[in-house]
Amino acid sequence: MSKYLLLISILLGFEAISQNNNLDAVVEKFKPINHQVVHKPIQTNIWGFKNVIIVFYAKEVIHEYLNEKYSHNAVSGFLLIPDGKNYKNVLIDVFEDDNVDTEILSVFFANANNDLDKELIILTSNEHRLQYLYEGIEYNIAFYKSFKKDKIPQQMKTLENDKLNFFHNNFDGFKDERNWNARFKNSESIKKALKQLGY
Repeated sequence: MSKYLLLISILLGFEAISQNNNLDAVVEKFKPINHQVVHKPIQTNIWGFKNVIIVFYAKEVIHEYLNEKYSHNAVSGFLLIPDGKNYKNVLIDVFEDDNVDTEILSVFFANANNDLDKELIILTSNEHRLQYLYEGIEYNIAFYKSFKKDKIPQQMKTLENDKLNFFHNNFDGFKDERNWNARFKNSESIKKALKQLGY
């Protein structure tokens, strides 16, 4: 390898390290007190914005029932949008079940309506179990509207579309005295179904 190619490789390596360090620093800067990062941060270009960071923070929620303490997590998702040397912080949503932990499984963009912009789609799961009554995983799919540069919201809006009711009731396991098979467990199955719906 020539010394010039070696120099380019070293510089590119430093740039990648610098970008990763910067991403980690930004994620840490915006992390709320008593929260932890629960999904690998994503950096992407979308809706005319460059280097947007998508991050999820979770906190423990403790509740008491019949003198017993129980806990579950509440996961807050954010878009961190570069604004000069700072970032604009947009709340995506708070993902919380009142009894069990919520896991962020997949975060992606796909068209879920008739406009040109792709929507933000988040797949989550909750594992439920009550002896003899039900046991399994509930998969939830949330769709969020795009927005323009001159109309950055404090919180994203969910996409209201009757066709998207097709993605409800997505349980995998045993309940109501029968076995259920969830149709949508990953981004690929969701994207395929959206195309079948005409998007």
